[in-house]
Amino acid sequence: MRREGGYTLVEAGLAIGVSSLLILLTLGLSTMVSRRRFQDTLSTGQAFLQTQYNEVRSGINSRLGGAGSNLFGCGSSAAGNSASCYMVGRLLSFSNSGGNGIIKSSYIIAKVSGSWPDTEKTGMENIRATTLYAVTNDSSDAGLDSSTKVLGGNQFKNAWSVIGSSASSRTVESTNMALIRSPLDGSLMIASNVQVINDSGSGQVRIVLRDDATSSTNMSPDDKIALGVENGGLGQQGGLICIAGGESAAGISNNNNVNLGDLAAHAGNVSSACSNWE
Repeated sequence: MRREGGYTLVEAGLAIGVSSLLILLTLGLSTMVSRRRFQDTLSTGQAFLQTQYNEVRSGINSRLGGAGSNLFGCGSSAAGNSASCYMVGRLLSFSNSGGNGIIKSSYIIAKVSGSWPDTEKTGMENIRATTLYAVTNDSSDAGLDSSTKVLGGNQFKNAWSVIGSSASSRTVESTNMALIRSPLDGSLMIASNVQVINDSGSGQVRIVLRDDATSSTNMSPDDKIALGVENGGLGQQGGLICIAGGESAAGISNNNNVNLGDLAAHAGNVSSACSNWE
């Protein structure tokens, strides 16, 4: 006996079931792809920071020189021969633009006077005695080009500075930190809260290293910073890029699955979310 037309309840149920399964599979695959992309973003951000970290830790505090260094008032002596300006580290700036998190690395220049470093002072005391600048323009300037990493579609949300045992949280608008190489023993010093003063307008900025409590220049290998990255896609809510001080190249890690809101409410939990701080 032939059926005139239409579908039976069984056939309609099967069609709905298959359609629902396809939708779930599509959403599941989309979530998996988004999660993988977010994990890759954090890993490439970590790798970019690790490169800056390693270059400062294993480099030297070299003298500047050449016509380009005149921007800093360092004179135009041959490259590597200026007695008044030294390259001492990197300024790392974290911000958001166009829906993307941006990491920018700029060279830090110490302008000194007289004989430097003073062997009667510590590395931190020698740095405090200088005026620090950062080369933030993107065109060649004495060979010190800044470099940028874009966290495609994912934005910085929170930052946590941890100085000693005290942790403080803030929303990221523009967060800066400095990696400084001691002019005496080559040890790595981290300043987790840096004030940038753009008072020249010529691709260089003056920077002041400070802590959260005072305007003093307190740097320590124990300073730490955690950067919260909000996932712009499906999957986990957010992640952390964790940067610790000290001389170990293992000082940077990431955690690709954290709730940034919970951490913002309980800053004390940041250390446990950053495994390399243990």
